[in-house]
Amino acid sequence: YPLPVFITDNHAGFITGHGLPVGLFDDAAYTAEQLVLPPRFSLVMFSDGLLETVDGENLDDKERVLLKFCSRPDISIAAASACLHLDRAAQPPDDITVLILERKGCHA
Repeated sequence: YPLPVFITDNHAGFITGHGLPVGLFDDAAYTAEQLVLPPRFSLVMFSDGLLETVDGENLDDKERVLLKFCSRPDISIAAASACLHLDRAAQPPDDITVLILERKGCHA
């Protein structure tokens, strides 16, 4: 699975971590991690099926494409569909999920 991408001030980077994918194994154990959330941020998560539609020769190339997309100022499902070629195949080989969570600022 691609790692989640955390975006602040137009800087996109993968959230580091390791472990088994969530939901696939009954006996999986996970370590709790904490991340301080600034007033403005985005968190983007992708299912592994997306990697089958993204351009690139290998996983490193495909991860660069994901980071480039997440560095755009106009992150949206429509932009993801166009930039990551989600509409390329009428019948994708695997499920494709894109989750975009944004906090645009705190009101005092």
